[in-house]
Amino acid sequence: MDLHKDVMKISGDLVHLFKLKISGTEEIGQVLHRWLDFRLRYIDPSPRRVILSSKFPKKIPKEVSHDLNTVFDAISSGLDINKLQSKSLFYNDSGSKNKKLKTDLMWADWGIHHLHVLNFRSILPETVIQRSKWQIFGVFLKDYFLAIDLRPHADNCYSELEIVESLIRDFPDYSENFELKGMLVGKEKYSSDQHRLLRHSGINAPIYVEDIACLGPGLGFTTAGTALRVGACADKIGQCVADIKSQIENGISEIDEVIKGIEYPALKLVLSEKGVGLFEESLDVVFTPQKNSRNPQESFVFLNDIFYPDWVHEKINTMLNT
Repeated sequence: MDLHKDVMKISGDLVHLFKLKISGTEEIGQVLHRWLDFRLRYIDPSPRRVILSSKFPKKIPKEVSHDLNTVFDAISSGLDINKLQSKSLFYNDSGSKNKKLKTDLMWADWGIHHLHVLNFRSILPETVIQRSKWQIFGVFLKDYFLAIDLRPHADNCYSELEIVESLIRDFPDYSENFELKGMLVGKEKYSSDQHRLLRHSGINAPIYVEDIACLGPGLGFTTAGTALRVGACADKIGQCVADIKSQIENGISEIDEVIKGIEYPALKLVLSEKGVGLFEESLDVVFTPQKNSRNPQESFVFLNDIFYPDWVHEKINTMLNT
């Protein structure tokens, strides 16, 4: 029983299913990180209240006003808006030697997404989104969308300190996660260009807003180049797999009653129609724990959220029915 290897197999299958770019060798662990970068950046379709920052334009340019309203309506209604994300969602490669191609840096640093502003009502499932003239920057939480700014599409906007400063100033409950407690704020501040140069060298510099200092952990505190939140999620998956294995080996898992009498049960983690489950080869059955079972199921709940959210289920069903 090698549940870690099973997780890598599931990750690799999903990477290929969604046609994500990945470096040639697909080393152990690399496919997991590639899937996690995509999964964590993917915006789960769910109704969210739109909250505007103080920096968000009070007067919206006429050329973008209607399209912006359709995007806000889609977010409020809980529609799938991922087509409005950058194509880098699919072609970024966490295994790339080029750090600029590993992930979306503003997302890695601060959890900030940017969306193309287009008439959402005119977008069909087969529509290929082109680069728009305008884009919106914001953070997607479970029940809220923190809309930070609306800007013309320009290559240099991704490192603009004003966007992050507005996030820190207007949404303190969120930005507190990045605050460097007890750090004295210096008089000198890095410019956008200086931040960009330091970032490309693998160095994260604090951002100061009034008497607050914040640091986006982004690609980690070293030059490794893997998004810290991706690494943390991979560690959590490792803990979940170890927990499931421990329950099986100690006979406290629900599946113990299913495999009772089998001298050498052959178990592995798989994706089934009901989600992540344990497959026993000799019985040819997949066991998927119930939500109201007698044993804690946090590990399976977490694995299902990572590997089998509703939009993955729908994608698989669509492929099977075409």
